[in-house]
Amino acid sequence: MPDASSGTCSDVINQNYFTGREFSETQYYYGVRASIDPDTGFKHCNVSPPLDLTGGSLLWVAVEGPDNTNEIIQVGIIHCTATTGMCNAFPDQYRYFWAYGGCNGAAPTPRDLGPANLNSHSYEVSDSDANGLWDFKVDGVVKAQLANASSGVFCWLVDPYSSLRAAWWGEQWDASDGLGSSVVPDTLFAAMQIRYASAWHDINIGSCVGHGPIHGHSTFCSLDSGNSMSVWSVY
Repeated sequence: MPDASSGTCSDVINQNYFTGREFSETQYYYGVRASIDPDTGFKHCNVSPPLDLTGGSLLWVAVEGPDNTNEIIQVGIIHCTATTGMCNAFPDQYRYFWAYGGCNGAAPTPRDLGPANLNSHSYEVSDSDANGLWDFKVDGVVKAQLANASSGVFCWLVDPYSSLRAAWWGEQWDASDGLGSSVVPDTLFAAMQIRYASAWHDINIGSCVGHGPIHGHSTFCSLDSGNSMSVWSVY
């Protein structure tokens, strides 16, 4: 089966595909992080005409709420192929991004954090001081902050954080986008950790989740160890 780098797959717009892992922790916790190595992990079809107006591939870590997919705070890397939203200013570029949503109609729309590359970097979302102010970090540097009382998250991001989920995901905005390779799963999440009891702890995930096939598109993930995994997609 070809992957998106072949340029031969068909375009199915306005479809989202995810692959990765959600992890529910029974203790109160205050953060999630991982190192992400995209390598050659963003592949795209050549779609012309028409151009893909909704495209993009993303890798991210997140804290999620208990009820719906908009309840999220996340940080990661995006390859923009869209000409809408944040990506309108950065066509065919790699960018760090953050997003949040879940309350008052707020959707997790990507917000720009600057130019990115395909090297390995660490990504973290955490309330490390347990003061209600969440940091969005790349390589340990705070790129953005968000209070848990902010209008977009106040209804679910409530301390003590006893009903939240940690998540590590790869995402494609439609079937013209891809992650990794159909031959080698070369997009790696490593050192996947959650924060509770004032310290970071490795997780020991038992499985990962690929959502597919949908419209002939399949996404996959595999465990490399208890707290690292690869994600990829085929067409």
